[in-house]
Amino acid sequence: MDVLLRVLRVSATKEILKGVTLFIVGATPVFAIPMHMMGLISMAISARYIVLPLWLIAISLLLIGRTYTSFWGGRGFIAGLLGVAAYEGMRMPFVMAGIWSDFIPRLGGLIIGDGHPNTLIGYLWRWVGDGGGIGLSFFLACCLLERTRFRSILRYPFMLSLGYGIFIWSGLLCTVCFTSTGARMLFVLTPVNFTLSLSGHLIYGAVLGYFLRRTVGFQFRYPVASHLRHQPTGELLET
Repeated sequence: MDVLLRVLRVSATKEILKGVTLFIVGATPVFAIPMHMMGLISMAISARYIVLPLWLIAISLLLIGRTYTSFWGGRGFIAGLLGVAAYEGMRMPFVMAGIWSDFIPRLGGLIIGDGHPNTLIGYLWRWVGDGGGIGLSFFLACCLLERTRFRSILRYPFMLSLGYGIFIWSGLLCTVCFTSTGARMLFVLTPVNFTLSLSGHLIYGAVLGYFLRRTVGFQFRYPVASHLRHQPTGELLET
C-alpha cells in the first residue's frame, strides 16, 4: 500500500509539473510581443530560440499520454483557436473598411526579422501562438486551480473567462501605451480601436467561457475519470 501511494504521489507531481510547463509555454508567444516593444529581446530571437523549441516540447507533452492535464490543455488550445476566429470575425470588417489598421503583418515581419510585413507568419503567430497559446494557458491554470481549495471559483466559468479576456486586453493596452514602439508597431490608441479591441477580447473570453463551462461539467467517457478529478495520477483509459 505504501508503494502504491508513493507511485500515485510521483504521478501526481509529474502531472502538476506538466501543467505548469504547458501554462508557461502557452504564454510565451503573447509575452514575446511586449518584450520586443520594450527592447528586451527581439521577436526574431524569441521566436527561433524560445517559443518554437518550447512549443515542440508542449506538443510532445500533450500527445504523450491521455491524461487529465492533456485533456484540459487540448480543450484550451481548441477554445483559443475558436475564440480568435470569433474575434477576427468581428475585427476584419473594420480592417477592410480602413477603420482599424491591420498590424498583424507587421508582427510577421518582426518574427522573420527582416522588417517587411509578412501576413502568413503574422497570422500564424496570432492564431496558433496568441489565440491558441493563451487559451492553453488559461485552461491549464483552471486545471491546476481545480485541484486546490480555490476550485469553487470555477463555478462561474463564464465570468472568469470574461475577466481573463479583459486581463489580456489590459496587457495589449499597456504594450501600446507604455512601450517605446508599441503604438508605432501595433496601433495608435483611439476611442474607436479602444472600443473595438475591448469588444474583441470580450468575444474571445466568451468563447473560452463556453468551452470552460462544458469542460468543468464534462462527464468523462473514462472509468477512472472521477478519481482523476482530484488525483491526476494516471492515464485515461478508453472504454
